Amino acid sequence: MNEIEAAIQDKVRSLLEAEKIQFFIGYEKGSDPIHSAPCFVKEPKDVERLVWDPFCAHNLVTFIIDEKKRELPRGEEPDSRPIGLLVKGCDSKAMIQLMSENKIAREEVYIIGVCCNGVIDSTKLEKILTEKSIDFEALAESDIQVDKDSVVIKYKKEKVSIAKKRVLLDKCPDCMSPNTLVYDDLLGDSVEPADSRDYTSVEEIEALSLDKRWEFWKKLLTRCIRCSACRNICPICYCKECAVDSAHQVITPKTTYQEKANKGTWIEQTVDLPENLFFHLTRMLHMAGRCINCGECERVCPMNIPLSLLTRKLEKEVKELFGYEPGKDVDAKPLMSTFEEDDPGDFIK
Repeated sequence: MNEIEAAIQDKVRSLLEAEKIQFFIGYEKGSDPIHSAPCFVKEPKDVERLVWDPFCAHNLVTFIIDEKKRELPRGEEPDSRPIGLLVKGCDSKAMIQLMSENKIAREEVYIIGVCCNGVIDSTKLEKILTEKSIDFEALAESDIQVDKDSVVIKYKKEKVSIAKKRVLLDKCPDCMSPNTLVYDDLLGDSVEPADSRDYTSVEEIEALSLDKRWEFWKKLLTRCIRCSACRNICPICYCKECAVDSAHQVITPKTTYQEKANKGTWIEQTVDLPENLFFHLTRMLHMAGRCINCGECERVCPMNIPLSLLTRKLEKEVKELFGYEPGKDVDAKPLMSTFEEDDPGDFIK
């Protein structure tokens, strides 16, 4: 057990024993040593389940939104105590954005922040271990050591060292928020943020001709199975009824777009390129000036669609056009709900 993990357990135990929080949302070991999973702890005796390691990838802020949506059973009184939550630096931007949109009040969440040195992409590591014929499911926690620059795997009598940068989540190398921005308790040593964001991948797509760009996205979005995992994992997608849901509507191939609009439905359940394109573009436009680029949508996509190309493009445009970055300031007004008198108005004739 590392120092941060021990500190998390001690703090959560004291909060639960003093009945200062309803419950705590953190991480526990997953089904194998290279995965960690979300964990809900309600009793002091269960705090030993809580872990902190380089495999804690999930943005747990999403569960706060789920709890806010939950309707109380008839006769049950709401619990006014805050919910405890473990938050990494990048995740805290989602919390700040939700607070700035008045979706969550600061007093509703007790935040334990952690300084993060980067999260391991279990999929990347699993692929490397498989190539080296290492049974990662047979590894013990003590067989995996992660330091600043490398991941060292002890397997039988062998020791394999892998450069850490090879297996980090794509969002980590240029992370500018490794330290939690809003918290009640902060654990760990401060981590130096990246000097700047890397938009190379976005600029490479921007440099393509329109035809080649279309071919690029057509190939990717044709793979989409419209499982909605990207939307459901997103902490900023909190609407109870989504504009791209149409399961409650009767839509036929003859239904016109005007009829869909009159019914409040803009998209069919059909999985094909036009509908997939409409789904993703609609979602991205709704995220403009709000997406904090936590990377969860791409991480959970079962078809490995690089959705971060879209979210980074949004981030880049919002920063260049408006000098705005979501998730930085609780008191900042949401970008798309305000304006400045000196905003450019070239579109006005």
